[in-house]
This record gives sequence, C-alpha cells and structure tokens, in this order.
Amino acid sequence: MGEKQSIVTIGRNGLSFNVRTADVLHRAAFVRVLLNAETGQLAVQAAPTLGPQSTPFFRLEVFKSNHIKVNSRSMARQIRAVAGWG
Repeated sequence: MGEKQSIVTIGRNGLSFNVRTADVLHRAAFVRVLLNAETGQLAVQAAPTLGPQSTPFFRLEVFKSNHIKVNSRSMARQIRAVAGWG
C-alpha cells in the first residue's frame, strides 16, 4: 500500500514522469514512448542509445526534482487524440 506507482502526466508540451518510473526503468538515459492507437495503451521502454525512435530520459546531473520531462508536443497531441481528450 505504501509503495509508489509509476505515473505519467500528459501536458501540453509533452510528458512528465515521476521518479518511480525512472527507477522501474533502471534510470535509463534514453527511452522509447510507444502508443497503440487501437487499444489506447501507452508504454515506456528503456532504449540503449539515442536514436530516431528514442528520446533522452534520465540524466542524474540535471535531475533536480521528483519528475522527468519528455518534451514532445506531437506525442502529447497523439495521446490526447487517442484518449479522446479535447
């Protein structure tokens, strides 16, 4: 009951994750954010390197709060559209 869960918040300019998500992903430096448009499922997967389908995620040297931001307006827009949010 006291265990924290991974949380993602969809904002206007991208996604924000709590530090528990970084812990679950073993503080991966890069991630792939995957969205299944048919089912509405969202997944975040650790990626070994930065590439066309991955984005920077956790960097200890700039980590100053309990959340991590992934700036991607297009991804946030796609998630809102799949979820049916206005």
